[in-house]
Amino acid sequence: MSIPSNDSIKQIADLAQRQLDLLQKIEQVEADLKLLNEDLRVVSEVDLPTAMFEAGVSSFTLDNGMKVSTKEDVYASIPKDKESTAFAWLNTNGFGGIIKHVVSASFGKEEDARAKELIAAAQSLGLNPEDKRSVHSATLKAFVKEQLAQGKNIPLELFGAYQVTKATVK
Repeated sequence: MSIPSNDSIKQIADLAQRQLDLLQKIEQVEADLKLLNEDLRVVSEVDLPTAMFEAGVSSFTLDNGMKVSTKEDVYASIPKDKESTAFAWLNTNGFGGIIKHVVSASFGKEEDARAKELIAAAQSLGLNPEDKRSVHSATLKAFVKEQLAQGKNIPLELFGAYQVTKATVK
């Protein structure tokens, strides 16, 4: 093995430093983006809707022709510590159909035959498959919006749900 030249070592050191510099810049840009997204959320969900409410308007056309309006929106995400209670509530109240139920098991790379057998008889193979239930976020959001639109009283805290008035500018 030959010894690298000083020029090669310098090039490697320069490229390594450039990589580190780029990683640092990316981290900074991602942190800045996170702050900008939070600022946007506050303006669109708090400041602008509040100003419009206080002015007594729900829509407004700017001098440049852009239209500002507000609409009700919902955020929902079942907290992990409330999953079983939320799923029980959905089942009890006739909405169990929105729960997805996934059963899975992990196999080593030489266990393809066993994986195929699991489809027919998981328990007879002595396996303990992972059992996971979930509600897709878009399905949950649509469900909560629909129930609120119908005036139904649902436990929002179980679904990590809350309503916001959101301003849009188009």
